[in-house]
Amino acid sequence: MSVETQETSEDGKDAAENDDQSSAPRSAEEGASDSEGGFTESPRNPAALSRTPTFSETASGTESSAPSPTVLLRTKKRVSKRSRPSFRSVGKLVQKMVRHMSLFSQLQSKETSTVGSSSPRESVVSTEDSGTQRNSLIFSGGKLPVPGLSGLRNHGNTCFMNAILQCLSNTDMLAEYFVLNQYKSDLSRIRRWRDSTRLKPVTRGEVTEDFAKILKALWSCQYTPKLTSDFKNTVAKYASQYSGYNQHDAFEFLLWLLDKVHEDLNCASKRGYKKAKFGHKKSDEHLAAEAQANHQRCNSSFMYDLFQAQYRSSLTCPSCRRQSNTFDPYICISLPLPQRQTRAIYPAVVYHRRKTRLTRIGVSLHQDSSVGDLRRLIADKADIPLNQVVLTEIYFDGFHRSFSDDQPLSVVHDGDCIYAFEAPLEVVDLSCIDDNTPDTDTPNSEDPEQEKLLLLLVNKTGAGKQGKRFGPPSALYLPRNLTFSDLQKVLLHSMADMTREGIRPQGSVRFQMRVVGGLAGKCYLTEDDNMCLYMPTVDKALSSCDSGGVEHLKLVLEWEQETKACLFGNTCEEKVEELDSVRQERTLQQQPLNVTLSDCFKLHTKEEKLGPEDGWHCPFCKKVQHGTTKKLSLWSLPDVLIIQLKRFKQVGMRRMKLYTSVDFPVSNLDMKPHVARRNPGNSGGLGLLTSWSPWRRHQHRTTARHPDFFYDLYAVCNHHGNMTGGHYTAFSKNPVDGRWYKFDDTKVLPVSDEDVQTSDAYILFYQSRSSRMGSLSSTSGSSTCSSLSDHWVNRIPNLPPRSDVSSHDDTSDTEDHGGFSSDSRPFVRSVHGMSASVRYPSSRSQELLSDGWDSGNYSDSEADKASNMTESRV
Repeated sequence: MSVETQETSEDGKDAAENDDQSSAPRSAEEGASDSEGGFTESPRNPAALSRTPTFSETASGTESSAPSPTVLLRTKKRVSKRSRPSFRSVGKLVQKMVRHMSLFSQLQSKETSTVGSSSPRESVVSTEDSGTQRNSLIFSGGKLPVPGLSGLRNHGNTCFMNAILQCLSNTDMLAEYFVLNQYKSDLSRIRRWRDSTRLKPVTRGEVTEDFAKILKALWSCQYTPKLTSDFKNTVAKYASQYSGYNQHDAFEFLLWLLDKVHEDLNCASKRGYKKAKFGHKKSDEHLAAEAQANHQRCNSSFMYDLFQAQYRSSLTCPSCRRQSNTFDPYICISLPLPQRQTRAIYPAVVYHRRKTRLTRIGVSLHQDSSVGDLRRLIADKADIPLNQVVLTEIYFDGFHRSFSDDQPLSVVHDGDCIYAFEAPLEVVDLSCIDDNTPDTDTPNSEDPEQEKLLLLLVNKTGAGKQGKRFGPPSALYLPRNLTFSDLQKVLLHSMADMTREGIRPQGSVRFQMRVVGGLAGKCYLTEDDNMCLYMPTVDKALSSCDSGGVEHLKLVLEWEQETKACLFGNTCEEKVEELDSVRQERTLQQQPLNVTLSDCFKLHTKEEKLGPEDGWHCPFCKKVQHGTTKKLSLWSLPDVLIIQLKRFKQVGMRRMKLYTSVDFPVSNLDMKPHVARRNPGNSGGLGLLTSWSPWRRHQHRTTARHPDFFYDLYAVCNHHGNMTGGHYTAFSKNPVDGRWYKFDDTKVLPVSDEDVQTSDAYILFYQSRSSRMGSLSSTSGSSTCSSLSDHWVNRIPNLPPRSDVSSHDDTSDTEDHGGFSSDSRPFVRSVHGMSASVRYPSSRSQELLSDGWDSGNYSDSEADKASNMTESRV
C-alpha cells in the first residue's frame, strides 16, 4: 500500500479528481505558480527538501507508528482509484525514503509524538490542489501558529533587508496579492507581451519571484534561511551595490525593491510619455487627470496602484502673480525633521596676556547666522575687541580650516574644534634676543614703516598626520623681514614658559616650520632663503586668508621626539578650562524637542522662495523670472502611505544622524490638512476616472467620491545607532491577530502600542481605512475590520480550514508538550524549523486572539543558533 499511495501523491491526477478535500479547479498558470512559490515538493524548491513528511511517506516504512484514522480514511480513498504503478514513481519513493531517513531520526529524538501517532490530540492537515500534494504542517494541541510571525536570518549585513521585508510582509493587500499567486497572471501576461515584442526584460522576474517566495514562506510558516540568502544573491545580481557586506540604507533599498517589482509587473504597453500641453483655462482636476493618464500609459502595475499618488507643485510668478501647477507621482514621502532654530557652539578662546591662557565658552545663535555673527558674539562673550578675533580650526595634528565672515554658520559643524585667537596688537620686542653675538641685520621692531605679520602657532612631535600636538596654541606679531635664524630665536623665546626648569633654549636648537595653506611640495620655511617670511609659499598662504579678523599665517612647529623630551619634558596637549556658559548651553540643548508628524508635514509643504540662480520661465509672462515662490502639496493619497523621517543629514562632506523624537499617531492619522483643496465643481467625474484600477474591487471605486483621509499605522522600520554603525529592526502589526510585534532578524517579540513610538523610527507604513473595503479578493477586506473567517489567509494552500482545528481546542493536561510547559512550549511549524522565537503572550492578550490561531513560543535550534551568532549589523 505504501508504494501505491506514494505513487498517487506523486502523480496525483486521479486522486485530485476524487479527493473531496481538493480545492476548486484553477488555471494551469496558477497551478504552475504554486510549485514555484515553495508550497509543493519540487527539486527546484530548496525549502521542500526539509518539509514535514506526509502520511504516505511515513507509511512507506520510514515510520512504524500507526496512522491516525483521519489520514487512513483519506489514504483509502486515494488507493481505491490509484493509477497503475510505474518504475519512475517507485524510484522516486526510494529516493525520498533515503532523503528523509536522517530527518526522521532527528524527529524521534525531539518529538515524543510523531506524525503517524494515533494520539487524538495531534493530526496532520494536508491540502491537495490539482493533484499536487502540499507540504504538511504539524499543529500541536489543535492550535494554528499565527501566520506571518517568522524571523529572518541575518546573512552578515542584511538587517536593513530583513526589516523592509517584514514591513512589506505585513502590508495586508500586498501579501494577499503575492501569497495567493494573484501576481502570476500579471507576470505571465508581461512575459507573453515581451516575447511577442522581443523586448529584453529588465530582471526576468527573478526579483519578484524570490520576493514572492519569501512572503509565501512567512505566511505559510515554512521559512528557511536559504530563501533570504537566494534573495540577497538575486538582488546583488541586478544591483551590484548590495553585493558584499557593506552597510546600506533601508529606505534606499525599499525604493529599489518597489521599483524592480513594478518593472517586472508593469502591464503598460507604452514606453514613452506624451508631451504635456500647457492650457491657461484647464482646472487642476483636469491637469491632474491628464498627468496621471500620461503616467499610467507607461506605468501600470499593482505596486504603483497600491503605493502611488500625486504631488502638486505650484510656482507663483513674482511679476504677474499667476500660479502654474504641475502634477507628479510619488510612492513615498520624505519628511524633514524640524530642528532647533538656535545652535550652540563651544569655541576655545586663546588669550594673549591673561592669567588663564585658554578657556572654553558656550555661545548660542540662530541657525541662519553667519560666521561673522559668530565672531562678533565670541568677541562680546570673551571681552576681546572684534578686530582682534581670528577663528580657525585645530585638531590633534595641527591647523585645518580658517573661516571668513561672509560664510554661513552651517560650515561650522557640530563637534568641530573651533579656536578663537586674540591677536596681539604690539610687536614682539626683539631686544630680548641676546646670545652674545648680536646680529647687525636684526630689524627694529619699533620701525613704523616695517611690514608686520601675525603668526598663529602650534607645536607637535613628528611630521604629517602621524604627529601629535602638545602645548597650548599661541599668537605672535612679528616684523616680516626677520631672518630664518632670528625667527627661530623669537619662537624659542616665546615658549620659555613651557620648557623644563633649568633648561634655556639655545639658538642652535633646530625644528621645522611648516606653512599651512602654502604651495604644494614647498610648505616648509628653509634657511636657503634668508628672508623666509617673504617666500612664495608664505604669499600663497596669506592669499587664502578671507575677510574676518587680522591677516595671519599659520605655522606648525614640528619637533623630533628626543628634542621635545629634552626641552619640554612630558608636556602634553593643553588643558582647556570650561566656563559656566558651556554647562548652561549644553543643558538647554539637551532638553527634548517636541515634534509631531504634523509639524513634519507642515515643514515639508512650507512655501519657499527660489534663489536668484534658479530661474524659471513663466508660461504666462513668456520670460525667465527670478525670485519665484514654490509650494509643494499633496494632491491625492495612496492606499498605503509610506513616510520616511529624514534622520540623516548631509552637511558639507559630512553626514550626521538626527535623534529627534517624532510623535506620530498609531491610529487615526488625519491627512486632510495636508492635502490640497479641490474645487468639486471642476472634477467632472475625473476623480472616478483616475481612481479606477483593475486590481481593486468594484465597491472601492465608489469611495473616490468621498475620500477617506484617515490612516492607521501598521509597520515601522527603525534605525538604531549612528552613521558609523547601526542596526535595523521593524515593528509590525499582524493583520491576523491585530497585535504588534518586534522583528529583530530571527527574533520576534510581542510589544504594546506604546512601544512602537521611539526616537529610532525611520520609515512609517500607514494603511488607509477606505482601502480595507477594497481588498483584492477578501469578502470583508482587511482583517482589522472583519472576522478572521473572511480573511484571505484562510485560503493559503498549506493552512487548514479553521473549522478543522476548532475541535482540538480542548487540550488536556496530560498532553505531551515535549518537555515544555503548556505556556512556553515551542510550536512546531516545520520539520526543519527555521522560524524565530516569539514570546508567549500574556493570558489577557491571548484571550483577544481568535480561536484556531496560536501565537505561542516559536523557537527552534537553527533560529537560536542564528540569534546567538556574531553578525555584522547594519
